[in-house]
Amino acid sequence: MEPALPLGRQHQVISASHDTPIVACHGSSVLVHSLLYIEILLKQTLKFVIALCLTTAFVVAVHAFAFAVCTLPSEYGNQYHKGDRVVVNKLVHDNFQRGDLVLYYPDWHVTSRYADSPMNIGRIEALPGDTIRLDKDRFRIPLRCCHKCRCMDCKIYLVNTGQGQTLVHLHQIVGKAYRITL
Repeated sequence: MEPALPLGRQHQVISASHDTPIVACHGSSVLVHSLLYIEILLKQTLKFVIALCLTTAFVVAVHAFAFAVCTLPSEYGNQYHKGDRVVVNKLVHDNFQRGDLVLYYPDWHVTSRYADSPMNIGRIEALPGDTIRLDKDRFRIPLRCCHKCRCMDCKIYLVNTGQGQTLVHLHQIVGKAYRITL
């Protein structure tokens, strides 16, 4: 049986849990409304913070595994100029053509496309199987990196870095770069 409470103009039941009702005076209704408003604000703030954290995690994941934005450090022919911004598609990792701009790791020991080491950007000048000239000598870029390797994906490209040329293994290439035009 519930205890009898004197309810009149001065008192009202705010909530009751089990057998004990909580009774507040009329003057405390402002406090109750303020507490409810604060509770609503806290819930909305929590939802915002969760949405912000999820969005940040999504952007970081896309940047780390799918796309990156870089600034070109030097000229690459008539098409690319120093200071141009490019977006690098890290998902494109094969079928490169002459003239493609690629982001790559300068160290050939790096085997992961997601390693945390410095990267360079360059333009592909020669493909596997092409013959290149160095002074009076001619060299053929091999279709595979070596005879021991049975990997069909092991290709070498001649890349112009803006300051010179270098050979880059396919394993070093992070992705294909596209110029951002505004």
